[in-house]
Amino acid sequence: MGKGGRAREFTLSELQSHKSPGDCWFAIKGKVYDVSKWNEHPGGPVYNSVAGTDATDAFRAFHSSVGEAYLKRFEIGDLAPAALKAIAPNEFEREYRELYERVKANPNFSQAK
Repeated sequence: MGKGGRAREFTLSELQSHKSPGDCWFAIKGKVYDVSKWNEHPGGPVYNSVAGTDATDAFRAFHSSVGEAYLKRFEIGDLAPAALKAIAPNEFEREYRELYERVKANPNFSQAK
């Protein structure tokens, strides 16, 4: 957290500068996570493949909302508004994300929760 209880904001260049094993950050839904010292990932250090990027869709492809809750302990702040605008999803990604949210909200698809 930054001063006054507000989350620290990171620029896109700050996010992109942390993309190597041992210095691995990524963003999911506008939140920035530092997983540099996370050695317990069941898939190994596969998260290095999305280091320095918006990993929203890659994360959702393999994790449920339980995964998002677990990730909270690695959260270090938010992407700045300019960064969010710079990595805005394309039309396909927007449609994919909307579909994901509809499926997640449907009780008949419990695996999406």
